[in-house]
Amino acid sequence: MEADCRQVDYWLDKNRRHHGKATHVQRKHVHIFAGLIRCGVCGSNYAASVDRARVSGYQPSMYNCGGRRQKGTCKNRYVNDITIGGFVFNYISNVIRLRTAFRPQWSLARIQRFLLQDENFREVASLSADTLRRVQSILLGYTVGTAEYQAGQDMRGHGNATAQAREANPRAELERKKRALSRLTHLFLYAEDEMHEADFLREKRSLQDDIASLQDDLAKAEQASVFASSMTDEEFLQKAARLLFQDAMGHGSIDFPGLALHVGKLELKNFINAVIEQIIVLDGRITQLTFRNGEVHTFLYA
Repeated sequence: MEADCRQVDYWLDKNRRHHGKATHVQRKHVHIFAGLIRCGVCGSNYAASVDRARVSGYQPSMYNCGGRRQKGTCKNRYVNDITIGGFVFNYISNVIRLRTAFRPQWSLARIQRFLLQDENFREVASLSADTLRRVQSILLGYTVGTAEYQAGQDMRGHGNATAQAREANPRAELERKKRALSRLTHLFLYAEDEMHEADFLREKRSLQDDIASLQDDLAKAEQASVFASSMTDEEFLQKAARLLFQDAMGHGSIDFPGLALHVGKLELKNFINAVIEQIIVLDGRITQLTFRNGEVHTFLYA
C-alpha cells in the first residue's frame, strides 16, 4: 500500500505540472465539475456558482442550466457537487474495481449489481442494455485464455491467425507472442533435437515483428483515454487507488465531501477532467456519463 501511495503522489505531482499553466492562479473557489455538465432538456451547458457551506466545513458548488439562468426557457433543476461527486466518483470506483472482481461466467445482471452498489445509485433502476453489453465485451476481452508456443509448430500462414487474434484481444495476443518467443529461444538453445539456425532466425524475426506491431497498436489505443487504461493498465490502478479508495477502504463507499476536504478540490478537478468528457443531468439526476475514450454509460430511472 505504501508503494501505491508513492505512485499516486507521483501521478498527482505530474498532473499538477501538466495542468500548471491553466491552474497556477489561486482561485477562492474551484468548481470541480465546471464545463462538464450539460442539460438533459435543452442541451445547454450548466453554469457553476458557490453554494452555502455545510456543517462539515465543505462548501459545494451549485450548477444551473445556462438556458434557464440566462433565457428562462428551461425548467431543468439545479444540482450541487455533493450529489454529482458522490455519484461520479463512486461509479468510477466501481468500474475500476469491477475489472478485478469480474468472472467470465457473470451475467449482465450481476455486472449491473456490481456497478450500482452504493447508496448514491439507489434511484437508478438500471443501466441501459447497450451499456451493459459494452462493459461485458470489454471485460471478456481481458479474460480470454492464451496458448503457449508448441515445439515444431508450423509458422507458415500464421499471419491470418495473428490478425484475427489481434482484433479479438490484442493484449492477450501480445502476451502469447512474447511467451512464444521465449519458448522458441529456449528450444533453440537447450532442446535435444537440434533446431536449424536458419529456421530459428526466421521464426524469431516473425515473432519480433508481430510483437512490435501489437505494441504499437496498443500504445495508440491507450493514448486515447485515461479511462480505457483504468481497466487494462495495472499502473493506472495503483496510481488512482489512493485518490479513489482511501475513504472507501474504511467505509465501503467514497464520502465525496470528505474526499474533497482531504485531497483538495483542484486535485479532484484535474482527475475528473482526465477521465470524464460529459455529464448529462435531467431533473437533478445523472442520466449519462461520457468518458474521455468515447464510452457512454446511460442510467435509467423508473
